[in-house]
Parts: sequence; structure tokens; C-alpha cells
Amino acid sequence: MILFPRTIGPIPVDAVISEVIESRLRITELPVEFGADITDHAYVEPKRITIEGVIGGSTSRSSSGGRAVAVAGWQALKSLQESRVPFTLVSGLDVHRNTLIESITAERDKDYSMVLKFTAELREIQIVSSSYSAGVSGAPDDGQAKKLTSKTLGTTDTAIKGSPDVIRGDISTTTTTTTATTTDTGSILYGLVN
Repeated sequence: MILFPRTIGPIPVDAVISEVIESRLRITELPVEFGADITDHAYVEPKRITIEGVIGGSTSRSSSGGRAVAVAGWQALKSLQESRVPFTLVSGLDVHRNTLIESITAERDKDYSMVLKFTAELREIQIVSSSYSAGVSGAPDDGQAKKLTSKTLGTTDTAIKGSPDVIRGDISTTTTTTTATTTDTGSILYGLVN
């Protein structure tokens, strides 16, 4: 669905009072031990658009048809928001794809009693698709792991898995005894080293 100027989705807007478009760049910072924070990345945030508009034919009190159009416009804006279906919004400055209505505010007073004066806050959303691949299952067809027994521990597949020994990193230790004797230097340490 494409939105042309003066429409929000399929909903015609009779008058756009104001339009605010916000474009932000998020700059990430990391603290370092000494000195100022460093910047390592920047990314563009989704655009935010705020539209203040009027739906309805006339602000005069004699127009009962204007009130029906205002009510229908309010219901249509709420339905579009609640559907959560992204649409393309063509603003006066840019084309905004994958836009959703984040909030709608209706203003009713003596000047706008026969029409719908509203403020709609819209935001672009980022849609991603995930990919997947079939992995290799380690479980047997019945889904149960085999119990380790003395018979199954003898096979090469389970011998490595069930072995309590660590193949790498084992350091064998030996017990030694030393006897300290004093020499003519009078040092016990001298006798151990030499």
C-alpha cells in the first residue's frame, strides 16, 4: 500500500496543518580507562514523522455530514493503527517505507467540534528475515541417548566420551624426598641446589 500526500494509508486527510520529520544518527561510545570516551560505530535510527491534520469537510456547526466524516476518519485511523500492517508514507520531503502509526491524538474543542483534528506520530520500522539451516542431530532415531555400560564403553565411539582421563593437559607428578644437610657453608639451601 502506498500513501500519497494528504493521505495516511487509505485515509484521506483534508488538511495537513504541520508535518515534522525526525532523522537521527545513533553514535555509540565506549569508556576507556584514561581519556575521553571513544566512538566505534554509528547507525541510522528509524525515521519518526509527526503529522497534525484535519479530517472533515467543514468547521461550521451546520454541517452534520462533517461530523460523520470526522467519526469515520477517527475509526479508520484507529483501525489502521491496530492492524499493525506496515505501509509506505509519502511525505512532503521523503518516502518512508514500512511505517506504522505509533500514536494518534484527537483534539476536540469549540473550533473543531464538527471535524477531526488529530496528531499522528508515525515511525519507520525495520523488518528483518531470519534464515535457518537444518542441523545434524546427535540423538538416535528414537530420541533417547544410549546408557553407558561396560560393554558400550569398550567401543571407540563411547570410549572417548566416557573416559575419565583427560588426553591433553595431564601432568604426572612424582613424589620425591629430600634430606637437608648442612655443609661447611652452613646453608640448607646450598645443599639442596648443589
